[in-house]
Amino acid sequence: MLSRYLLLSAVLIVGVAADAQDRTMLIETNQPDALVFADSLLLGRAGAHAFKVDRGVQAVYVRPEQAASWSILPLEFDVASTDSDTLEFVADFPYYYSLRTVPPGAGVRIDGIEVGSTPLVIARPDPVADSLVVRLDGFEPVGLEPGSRLWNHYDIDLIRSSRHDVAAFRTIAPEKRRRWIDIAAIGVAAAGGAVAVHYKFKADRRYALYEETGDPALRPGIKTLDVKSGIALGAMQAGITVFAVRLIRR
Repeated sequence: MLSRYLLLSAVLIVGVAADAQDRTMLIETNQPDALVFADSLLLGRAGAHAFKVDRGVQAVYVRPEQAASWSILPLEFDVASTDSDTLEFVADFPYYYSLRTVPPGAGVRIDGIEVGSTPLVIARPDPVADSLVVRLDGFEPVGLEPGSRLWNHYDIDLIRSSRHDVAAFRTIAPEKRRRWIDIAAIGVAAAGGAVAVHYKFKADRRYALYEETGDPALRPGIKTLDVKSGIALGAMQAGITVFAVRLIRR
């Protein structure tokens, strides 16, 4: 009976000591779906607001979950330099507007103020609320529909203007990332890699058996498995290539 009591006491002491090693972290963010990492450990979504963080953690990262998050650097917070039991961070991401025109060199105005010429990436603390206009001499001006996502991308083919239509506006909405293409490409790459490894292992095992027994009937099967492994490897490489190209174009 005494031993059970001592064991229970030891467990409680260890639990209290473990809790004492944790710190409370509070996060306020404009992206509640963003992912929170303590070093490389995923803690959850920023919308949870409160997290437990081990005192050994060096840094906290907040990364948006949107498909265009590859274009946006995560927010990093140093936690190793403070001994406070409560950590409080504001993780507000800027809103990006990426504009490319053909031909380039078009002036970009936000609420009537010139902010640069294309190609251009603008970072703002809040979304564009009013007007976003692109103008180039000799071409029709283009009014852009201000997006409210973190990453708002516009590819614009400017149209030469006529003398009687120099003030005409076209309105263009920001392009939405085709996230399903990214997911499909990653899925094909992962599945192709797994299948390639599976068939390669089977071919290697059959070849080892062939070396052991010298049975010529095993040779055609080895070749077939190697071919299947090569096809799966090609599918994996194709998926990686598609995803890499889309990532570069962002």
